[in-house]
Amino acid sequence: MHMQGVEAALSAAPSASYLVSGGCDEAGRVPIAEHVDLLRALRERGRLNVHSGIVTEGDVAILRELDPVVSYDFVVHQPTITTVYGHGRTARDFLEGYRLLRSAGLRVVPHVLIGLNGGRIEGERAAVEALRELGCEELVFLVLIPTRGSRFATAQPPPPEEVAEVLCWARVTLPEADLQLGCMRPGGRYRRNLDPLAVRAGVNGIVKPDPAAVRAAEEVGLKIEWGEECCVF
Repeated sequence: MHMQGVEAALSAAPSASYLVSGGCDEAGRVPIAEHVDLLRALRERGRLNVHSGIVTEGDVAILRELDPVVSYDFVVHQPTITTVYGHGRTARDFLEGYRLLRSAGLRVVPHVLIGLNGGRIEGERAAVEALRELGCEELVFLVLIPTRGSRFATAQPPPPEEVAEVLCWARVTLPEADLQLGCMRPGGRYRRNLDPLAVRAGVNGIVKPDPAAVRAAEEVGLKIEWGEECCVF
């Protein structure tokens, strides 16, 4: 849910959990402090998954109070940051935000978007390497969806086989981490091709898997468990 939808959620029946995200301001922040009272009210009704954007120490203090799961976009490839975000932030800002959140004792689930820079795979492995150094128990991978009206409207998502290579490499690099293939990835034929490859690459979970992924899991003897909430829960 975007911040603008919080008030509407408060007037509806309670849910088990709520996804809260931006957009971001010009500094790459989601305006958490500016909406703290609404977030407190929402927290009383269910668990929160907050996409925080880059955080300040003040944001972290509020998040400690709210005790959400923090979904944190994690990018360390400077050309991608410059091209995609355009807010003047650096890889160090993303790294420092992740350190702040973890040092506060929050459950932080980094998100790495494969193909973020116009569908090119650039810096995703560096992000995983950085997470290995910083500590990472859980990691969600996403895949670029070219969006109408954006600068990448005509871009192509990275080939499923190349995405699977990144997933396989991450599985080896972070052998103990829980790896998820998240909801943001192209659908249709792309998903039918990617999802079974992701199973064989060793991910622990897939959001809204294509039936081909279910069959692949059954073929290799995996135990399948179904959930009803966001993958970080």
